[in-house]
Amino acid sequence: MTPQQRREKAAEWAKRGLTNGAIAARLGVSTTTVRRWLNPAYAAYCRRVTAAHRRANPEKRKLWDTVPCPSCKKQRVEPGVEACRACQREAREMRWAEIEKLWNDENLTARAIAQLTGRTLSAVEGDTARMRKAGWKLRPRTWSETAKLNAALVHEGNL
Repeated sequence: MTPQQRREKAAEWAKRGLTNGAIAARLGVSTTTVRRWLNPAYAAYCRRVTAAHRRANPEKRKLWDTVPCPSCKKQRVEPGVEACRACQREAREMRWAEIEKLWNDENLTARAIAQLTGRTLSAVEGDTARMRKAGWKLRPRTWSETAKLNAALVHEGNL
């Protein structure tokens, strides 16, 4: 259904007595959208208020003031953002693959991984929790096993 057809349906249902909420639910849009469609004066008011807000708060310009992603130059991001979502996802996948290798293959603890990768312990622990939730296979460990691994690393001088 095109936007114009949606507006026509909304007007038709409004004439039949349906509420804005009922129309919005049927069309899969917000009640505010339906109100704007059915009340041109309200739509004009919203445009005036939005334009005034943008003029009064130039530091909050976000969606209408974007720059190319510093990493890939393909997507547009807000100024000051390090990377677009695609680049962030790619970086996370690479980081998680490294954590999986260190955790499963080299049998390192979160503390040792944090030290090797230059991240904080809580960041590595958060990543491992999110990895498990996302379906990554990290070998489970008991607290005593982790304590023994950490003690061995301290004894060797690696931690």
